Amino acid sequence: MSGATQVLNPATASDYGVRPRPPQGHLKLRRFFKKVTVYFTLTIYTLLSPFGYGAFAILTAIPFRDAKRRQRVLLGAIQRGFRTLHWWTRLVGLIDFHPDETVGELTDEPCVVVSNHPTFTDITALMSTFGAMSTVVKPAIYRRWFLKPLVNGAGFFEGITGDPIEMQRVIDDAIARLKDGQRVVLFPEGTRSPEGGMGRFGRSPFEVAIRAGVPVAPVFIEVGPTYLSKEHGVTNPPPDGGRMRLHVLPLIHPGNRTGRELRDHVEALLRSHVAAQKALPPATAEVENGRLPRD
Repeated sequence: MSGATQVLNPATASDYGVRPRPPQGHLKLRRFFKKVTVYFTLTIYTLLSPFGYGAFAILTAIPFRDAKRRQRVLLGAIQRGFRTLHWWTRLVGLIDFHPDETVGELTDEPCVVVSNHPTFTDITALMSTFGAMSTVVKPAIYRRWFLKPLVNGAGFFEGITGDPIEMQRVIDDAIARLKDGQRVVLFPEGTRSPEGGMGRFGRSPFEVAIRAGVPVAPVFIEVGPTYLSKEHGVTNPPPDGGRMRLHVLPLIHPGNRTGRELRDHVEALLRSHVAAQKALPPATAEVENGRLPRD
């Protein structure tokens, strides 16, 4: 695909596809049925996940002469798994997200993909939409014996355990993936965004882009109502379900910018889109978690 994008006007509500306020009648009943759906989904996941992990174990055990072919096979399987996840959560009304409804196109060329990070499912949405990409994995997940062959084979790399000295290793790993022709997705906030806002960006993803000589690809993740954020966990879904859309913004080439300047530029761009959605009038904006706005 080319790097063509549809640029958003953050001042207009229609760009973000917000829906009219849902009716507030029978709110408790809708909330109850959504929680029943969550527990049903968790039960299905618990029953089926051993088969999924078993399938991945078989894939990682198959001998491949070419490590890159192994990586393509594993990344393809991961993408299909994430697309199945989002197909299910949309089918049962938990999260209204479909990869094919993404606004804009992401380049196939090596780049550092960065975005805001409002929910737990941001990485699954990105990878189900854009396919093969490398990313950093939390050490607690990366080091699990049954997952390590998968994440290694897929080309993912381990995050830091809390020691700042390890950051150089993470930067070097990300640059190595980019030099190998891959795209790398990183969340500059380092954790999920605060409700309705965005945390401060770290500089590392932008230093990676500069040192690797690749562009930054910003993606705005639009959510509303919010589900699976820091404030709203898995058993606290909105009565009418959550919603997510991806908006690919134009590529930003580092040029002569420093890491700090590039970070500030991209952060300001994404923050403007987050602020624009937050500023939508109550008459047209989503009601967060099914509650009427306060005066």
